[in-house]
Amino acid sequence: MKSEQDKKQLGTYRKDQDAGQGAQPLILTVIPKPPKSLNKIELEFYQSNCDALLQMGALTMEAARNTVYYAPWYNVWHMASQKMRDGELYELSKTGWKQKSVFISICETATKMLQSYSSSHGLNPVNKSKVKVQPRKRANDLDSLINVTPHTAIRNV
Repeated sequence: MKSEQDKKQLGTYRKDQDAGQGAQPLILTVIPKPPKSLNKIELEFYQSNCDALLQMGALTMEAARNTVYYAPWYNVWHMASQKMRDGELYELSKTGWKQKSVFISICETATKMLQSYSSSHGLNPVNKSKVKVQPRKRANDLDSLINVTPHTAIRNV
């Protein structure tokens, strides 16, 4: 890949295609309020995944919106897996043959969607390194010493 200087010399440099010029997303420090349309199971998915992204320092508005988008897929997966746990793995066809339950296919599709979500946000070990994470600032004892005013310093002596 050619450097920025090489491209400028050749006359092919375009500022809009420069990788370093893109706007960086704002990293959130609190979980946004979820939409009221989410049911209990979807809300649990939203809270747990936003909390995980927040702890990683990767929670953005886009990630929160994607979590809302994928929450119904989690609900579908949850309901289908519950049906399979209840023993509905096979159905009898009209001719009497045993065939795979529709819930297995539904669960497989929902699983693929949830895997796509987790990989795009670095929630699995393989893709965790691909997601750019902003390091979180930690408060320590030095912060309290730096922010000391002259009046409090005199009282503490």
